[in-house]
Amino acid sequence: MSSVTELPIGTVTFLFTDIERSTQLLKQLRDRYGEALENHQRILREAFAEHGGHEIDTQGDSFFVAFRRAKDAVSAAIACQRGLAEHAWPDDTELRVRMGIHTGEPAMGGERYVGLGVHRAARICAAGHGGQVLVSQTARELLRDDPIPDVSLRDLGEHQLKDLDELERLFQLVAPGLLQDFPELKTAAPAPFEGREGELAEAAVEEMAKRWRRPGRRILIVATFAAAVVGAALGVLLTQGGGSTAGASVGPNAVGVVDSESGEVVSEIRVGGAPGAIAAGPDAVWVTNASDNTVSRIDPSTNEVRQTIRVGGGPASVAAGGGAIWVANGLDGTVARIDPTTNQVVQTITVGNGPSGVAYGEGAVWVTNSADGTVSQIAPITGRVRKTFPAGVGASGVVVGYRRIWVVSPSSASVVALDPRSGRVLQRIGVGGEPNAVAAGADAVWVANRADDTVSKIDPRTTTVKDTIQVGRRPEGIAAGPEGVWVANGVDGTLIRLDPSTGEVVKTVRLDNPPRGVALAPQGVYVAVQSTGVEHRGGNLRVLTVFGPDSVDPAVAGWSGSFLLMTNDGLVSFRKAGGVEGTQLVPDLAVALPTPTDGGKEYTFQVRPGIRYSNGQLVQPDDFKRAIERLFVLGTPDVSGYYGGIVGADRCVAAKSCDLDEGIVADRSARTVTFRITEPDADFLAKLTLPFAVAVPAGIPARAGVARPIPATGPYRIAEFRKKGRTLRLVRNRRFREWSADAQPQGFPDSISFSWRFGLDTAARVRAVERGAADIAPGGDGPPLSKQEFETLAVRYPSQLHANTALTTLYFFLNTRVPPFDDVRVRRAVNIAFDRETFARLVGNAAVPTCQMLPPNLPGYRPTCPYVTGGLRDVDSARRLVKSSGTAGAQVTVWAPSLRADEGRYIVSVLDSLSYRAALKTVDDPTEYFETVSDSRVRAQAGWGAWLADFPSAAGFIPALFGCTAFVPASPGQTNLAEFCDRSIDAQIARATAAQVQDPAAATTLWQEVERTLLAQAPVVPTYNPSNVNFVSKRVGNYQYNPQWGVLLDQLWVK
Repeated sequence: MSSVTELPIGTVTFLFTDIERSTQLLKQLRDRYGEALENHQRILREAFAEHGGHEIDTQGDSFFVAFRRAKDAVSAAIACQRGLAEHAWPDDTELRVRMGIHTGEPAMGGERYVGLGVHRAARICAAGHGGQVLVSQTARELLRDDPIPDVSLRDLGEHQLKDLDELERLFQLVAPGLLQDFPELKTAAPAPFEGREGELAEAAVEEMAKRWRRPGRRILIVATFAAAVVGAALGVLLTQGGGSTAGASVGPNAVGVVDSESGEVVSEIRVGGAPGAIAAGPDAVWVTNASDNTVSRIDPSTNEVRQTIRVGGGPASVAAGGGAIWVANGLDGTVARIDPTTNQVVQTITVGNGPSGVAYGEGAVWVTNSADGTVSQIAPITGRVRKTFPAGVGASGVVVGYRRIWVVSPSSASVVALDPRSGRVLQRIGVGGEPNAVAAGADAVWVANRADDTVSKIDPRTTTVKDTIQVGRRPEGIAAGPEGVWVANGVDGTLIRLDPSTGEVVKTVRLDNPPRGVALAPQGVYVAVQSTGVEHRGGNLRVLTVFGPDSVDPAVAGWSGSFLLMTNDGLVSFRKAGGVEGTQLVPDLAVALPTPTDGGKEYTFQVRPGIRYSNGQLVQPDDFKRAIERLFVLGTPDVSGYYGGIVGADRCVAAKSCDLDEGIVADRSARTVTFRITEPDADFLAKLTLPFAVAVPAGIPARAGVARPIPATGPYRIAEFRKKGRTLRLVRNRRFREWSADAQPQGFPDSISFSWRFGLDTAARVRAVERGAADIAPGGDGPPLSKQEFETLAVRYPSQLHANTALTTLYFFLNTRVPPFDDVRVRRAVNIAFDRETFARLVGNAAVPTCQMLPPNLPGYRPTCPYVTGGLRDVDSARRLVKSSGTAGAQVTVWAPSLRADEGRYIVSVLDSLSYRAALKTVDDPTEYFETVSDSRVRAQAGWGAWLADFPSAAGFIPALFGCTAFVPASPGQTNLAEFCDRSIDAQIARATAAQVQDPAAATTLWQEVERTLLAQAPVVPTYNPSNVNFVSKRVGNYQYNPQWGVLLDQLWVK
């Protein structure tokens, strides 16, 4: 027993752990329970030792550990839970451990600690569930002063713990890799070590006294004074409401509250993943969490999160008004209406494609649809879309003010002023590069321009730019009030205040992490802050794909070379960001996006200077000409479809030569490269984003290489490729220097390893991730999980399973040139009888039924269904059509890849119900299947089909499937499987394609008319839009889904 003089001075943090349902585990595992218990003890003891814990006692299935700092106890608990979750337990059981943490400044009774603190910590542990870590109020206060990155505490409210007189406010530890959803706390449950609290307190004294020396007098005086100062400051802040103490920074995935006068950070509120947009309502502040698909409600009186509400996919913007909260779901094409009194989504409103901005005013809700270039006007009472108005290419941020609707268009570097009554465009105003946020206030409209680090001040009366103000790097958010304009600078990690009259920067607040949205409230300036991710750099990401590349040469790898997006670069790219922002075109190796000249037939790019390949060569303008010429020489599939419009491309001969001197002009002295095309092409820039068009340096031979990579420009280079071994490994490109975080951000993993050893066995890939042998099993390029497999994963691993709707439509083609489907009545009958809801349930939860060909988020998509199906009346109606055609009883063969046999059998049953004699014919190899059914000489009557958009464009979807020129007789591999041709529809397609160049918003309407006419002819039976199902391991964080490129592998964190 230590004497009083030897007792440690300061706080002590206690951690209790206890295995949940240990008796049931013993019965279940029997002889193997001892093995499980040993592994449990090993995992926990390793974590305790790593974080400075002192084991006081154990009962085999329970531990009592003491720590000097609360931060160490929490870090140890996180490590314990992650280690337990990653371990493979016997017989597929789950060993889950509940944990409780409490900090006290122990009082001394006689010559020992009083046991109440230990008693409290044990009771906190007992209240939890397996996998849950509960933290006391006192421990939480210390953590606020010494936070752990990406770790937050969820307030569970006050609880009456067993045998304790006072209520205890408890918090749940939230961290990547930890379970988050649990039942109500069990406050009356027996505690571990119950009845031994005093004995354990004495044991803690003895253990800690061995290791802690009494501090010297000077240290004690300094520490005491510092504690008094901090305590006083904390007391002041707590009287203002919760949140963290005043400081000079805001942690990641949080909302900072800044005093509008002093510029001091007075509070920090942890929210969800990737907080972005933020809005202040009458009694709450609302923030979108893009990676979680949630909205956090913050109580400004306490600065605490009161509710987290699940909304749609990729919430991009939020607004308050009309008695509701409105959230634009960028990946769903919807707006969620939240009732602020119940904190529930009470209505989901379908708008346009890629909704990215939302605002309230002038008696309506206004939503920008970036993919369509339109604005939807919603009636706030009914929630119905009144009208949709054309606005501009990539319409993004929106604000209502001065009796106008102001909409920013990043790609056109302009702001559009709309009349709120007619929706008419009153003025287009040129601003800075890539405007993305807009605010109204202080007698002006303010626009944040990301590309040139400026803010434009617009006079709302004259609709002219009165001032252009230099701000920080990459302004992401802006808010305007009577006393100042606040701008969030993403790259600088700063929030600045501008004097609205002079434009001068009068206050700079350093946040240390990248801010996004800004909102003004009476309590202060609220700013959403994301993570730089710097602390997450490193590690090896292990990826299990279905297919691997045949070559690492971009001219040969084709779409299997998606890894090239991380190693090589073209002139332009889609923004490497999750959500609807990922559909935005941005310059990559070009300095800026060019404005087409010569009637849309000429594009001149300025090439960035000083960028080198991984072999040390400089990137030159002629490298892009060389890349395209090489594609034609090597006979790259589909090269003519992408780049055949370049002047001179028609004279290129495969395996011989290609001279594009007239079509691509490179000027090294001016560092420019000019592309000349024969006809305007609205998708030309998008085509240059594809891996085929990456820069190729001088000295690369015009012959295909299998294992020889092109020197890299991106953050990674190919270190190893083994085609027979089915592996590919990327490592860091040491010459890479980030020139654009939008186009090619620095990756987080040090290396990325790909393997496709499991091939088409999707379940095997998922099991490998489940047991920790891999980090991600991306979906989208192979057979889907079965319905049962998907549902099981969704229940067991909800935070690790991600399903995102792809730009893909699956369908059955009906050959319009072969009986019985050469009769439109038969084709319509099949569409009427085909029950899409039932079919989607057969496929599984990752299938979204559809009646149309254009997938969601593609310009021109508008939810509609010309065929009402699923009832007996519909089948009877379909049978009458078949009877009138005189084809009943005909034999029909349905083709399908073997992997899609179940889907093929369903349409066979539909045809049987319509009095046909249908049979299924399957082909094992998918490539052989498509080559067979596309050959008109086979005369395939009907079969399974799928089409994936190369980029978000209806012009790249409909013409390839249904255009007259797309059908090439006796040609294996042609894309018009229905062999459909209608000259009047072709004329409609031509008009829509032409309009897409000059007026994208008008083209959206024209494409909708094309699809309506096309569906009436029923050359196909659209069935569903699949989801890309990505399953990640527990050690992976920062999941971001890009609509164009899928999950951003290089942006994942590996823990």
